[in-house]
Parts: sequence; C-alpha cells; structure tokens
Amino acid sequence: MRASLPRLVARVIAKSEVASQNASKVYPAPLASKGPRVTTYNLLLQQKAEAGADYPANIRLEPPLVKTTLARVPADIRAELKDYLRER
Repeated sequence: MRASLPRLVARVIAKSEVASQNASKVYPAPLASKGPRVTTYNLLLQQKAEAGADYPANIRLEPPLVKTTLARVPADIRAELKDYLRER
C-alpha cells in the first residue's frame, strides 16, 4: 500500500507553541472529604438507635472484623477464631 501525500509531509510544530497550549490548562485540586466515613454498618446502627424497640429482632448487626483485630493470632487458629466471632 502506498502512502498518501499528506502522510509523506510531516508538520513540525515549534516547541513554544506546544508549551503554551498545555500551560493554559489549569486543573483544580481534587476535593477530599475530611469528615468521618459513613459505612453501611454505621447507618444501620443509627437506624437501630432511632427505631428503639420497634427495630426487628431478627436483624443482627455484627461489628466489622478488621485485619488488625486478629493480627497477632497464630495462623492455624485464626480461621477457627473468625468463625467463633461471627454470630449464627
């Protein structure tokens, strides 16, 4: 396949033009929330507190089990201990 005439002619852009095009775009800093993270667990606990005795008894909320909770437990016991910590 033969190259077309526009393909054979390369346009050389001056470095000053390229730099000025990119310099005009200023992106704002990303917004980060500094408040506490709202999790589903926290929302459900709040609903349970607001409902009081009207909250269904068959819905149990287990606290989240983070990795640091069982960090110092030996590996062979860790899986069994996780099962004990979960309500059934």
